[in-house]
Amino acid sequence: MTLSLPGKIPLTGSDCFLFALSHHLKNPGKSFHACRLVIDLDGFLSLDQLRFAVNKCEVLNWLNNLHWHRGFPWSAPQWIHNGIMREIPLEEHVRRIPEPGHIEFLPESILQREWPDHSPGLAFDLIRNPPGSSTVVMSWHHALMDARGADFLLHYLNTDSPEKTEVPGDFFVSQKRPIFHERIHHGLDLLHKIQFARKSLFHITRVSQPRIAFLSHTLSPQDGWENLFHVISFDEAQTREIDSRCEQLGAGFNKGLFCLGAVIHALHTVLTSRSQAPAAYVVPVPHDLRRRGCRGPVFSNHVTFLFFRVEHEEASSLKAIYSILLRQMKDQIAHCLPQSFETVMDMFRSIPFCVYSRLIKGPTKGRMASFFFSDAGDILSLRDHFLGAPVQGITHLPPALYPPGLTIIFTRFKKRLSATVSFIKGCMEEEDMDRLKESLRTALVSGDLE
Repeated sequence: MTLSLPGKIPLTGSDCFLFALSHHLKNPGKSFHACRLVIDLDGFLSLDQLRFAVNKCEVLNWLNNLHWHRGFPWSAPQWIHNGIMREIPLEEHVRRIPEPGHIEFLPESILQREWPDHSPGLAFDLIRNPPGSSTVVMSWHHALMDARGADFLLHYLNTDSPEKTEVPGDFFVSQKRPIFHERIHHGLDLLHKIQFARKSLFHITRVSQPRIAFLSHTLSPQDGWENLFHVISFDEAQTREIDSRCEQLGAGFNKGLFCLGAVIHALHTVLTSRSQAPAAYVVPVPHDLRRRGCRGPVFSNHVTFLFFRVEHEEASSLKAIYSILLRQMKDQIAHCLPQSFETVMDMFRSIPFCVYSRLIKGPTKGRMASFFFSDAGDILSLRDHFLGAPVQGITHLPPALYPPGLTIIFTRFKKRLSATVSFIKGCMEEEDMDRLKESLRTALVSGDLE
């Protein structure tokens, strides 16, 4: 059986934006392009079971053998599948460290795996944990798909029959956009599209005016960049308390915004303890373009961005931060700025990535964010079992691009909230990390809301 999969498909505007961001990196061959999903299993999964499921999934093998290509200078790049099949890397490891902090002890061979830009690919790793449990790590180049797409892909891989008879619905093409969005993209001529795109560019210019709060201004490639991770976990009772506090602030439907405010508040605590000069906190936040409730698209990135700014003097109060973020979010949505920036990314697809990178650095010379933030929401793909083994927990490990060298992603699994802090070694000392974790936990669970 062979699925009908395309040999060529255009990169989305979000894909191109990520490749352009990659040009900020001085060492792009390392792990700084890799996203990872860590699946902790309460039981034994054999390497043969995992290999069988992965090799039988034609969609996975198709994804692993894509490379991007720009046919002519200043033409839009495309994903190409030329029929040459590389095996998906699949390795087995034995964890010999008995401590339970599984994220900090992923094998170095996983964390340092090379990810070439032109032929990104996927990888799976199976880790044996004493006394008999397993951990599966799925890694992929961040331009292949976003976190929500990876969630959908795991659901597809985990379906009962390993021999999938059809491509999952809406794998490539987004559901039809709302009518107003369709008019923006298809009913306007080039001049009107340029005018519409300028709205978000002007907003970004205003938001990113110096001075921007930053963990490290002096990190260089000679420091030997290393991407480290810390996971802050909350049990069900603590998660319910966080949800209750969201309700107190009127953030019942904006829990991600509350979490963003808590991160800004915690980072402000860290930078204040360092006696750094006052600066504003600037954060771009992904905004999912998928229709709510859809299980696709899976392939490629389908996000635009909201851009937030909180001034130094406003960052000492969590309630004030949330009010500012909520006002800015409503204002951006009312003025269609997420759709405007999507138009920018679509129009910039034809620009060579080296030029694109210079354009997006803007007036801040590359220091365009205090940190990167994402709220992946509920992980719905693996509620109970993965390939027959009970699932104990799932954790996202995002890459930490430098600058700024700090990325924080929130996820929920089985009514438990967790936050993964991904950072470049050298941006934060151990004391800073301890203060950040303590301040973030306090802000979310028990901090003052007055």
